[in-house]
Amino acid sequence: VYKRQIFDWELMRSGAGDGRAPQERAHDGEYIMNFIADGRFDFVSQTIPMDTCIGQPLTVSLYFAGVRIARGGEIGVTIDYLQDGEVTGTQVCSFDRRDSFQWQPFSCALDTSATYDSIEVTIGWRGAAEGVLAVDSVKLIGPGQ
Repeated sequence: VYKRQIFDWELMRSGAGDGRAPQERAHDGEYIMNFIADGRFDFVSQTIPMDTCIGQPLTVSLYFAGVRIARGGEIGVTIDYLQDGEVTGTQVCSFDRRDSFQWQPFSCALDTSATYDSIEVTIGWRGAAEGVLAVDSVKLIGPGQ
């Protein structure tokens, strides 16, 4: 059984107000990752060594919440498969919900047949003209979970 809470994110933002924020209504814990729309991009990413999990079913699991998110733009998770630091493949999992919504579970199953020794997980949005997106409870889950 493999279950790993993912920490130590690198934040890339295009405007003020984005980032880790205390939130009493967090899905789990006391903090969320918060993005405020400005029509450009906001995301967090982390590279995770994976050499012990090749061939095992793996899923990135998380929760999204939103406030007045306008139609258009892209929300989701991108997985870059890396071998010796070079990208060998990319997978995109899109989240389609817009407007306002409470915490919604979202998952992205990894292509474990790809050749890689690490993955870069990127979560966020781009092109959103209006609204606030929150991310919480990000986990990498393996067999038996």
